[in-house]
Amino acid sequence: MDSFYRDSTLDNPIYVLDNIINSANISNVDQINAFGNTFICWRKEIINSFYIIEEIIDQDGVVTYRKMNNGIAKIRIIL
Repeated sequence: MDSFYRDSTLDNPIYVLDNIINSANISNVDQINAFGNTFICWRKEIINSFYIIEEIIDQDGVVTYRKMNNGIAKIRIIL
């Protein structure tokens, strides 16, 4: 997973995620195969989490990002 977040950008999350899924699915370890299958089920949501459709900055400097999956992520920006 570290490699997914380290290597993925808005341009390539599909490619990087599919590489992780393929690596997990060819493993001889049942738990790793199950991990890959979980990623297959959540593939669309994981990819959508890279696309920010709205950014709001409140008076306290908290930036809220609304992403394609309708989730909200808050990050405190130190100004």
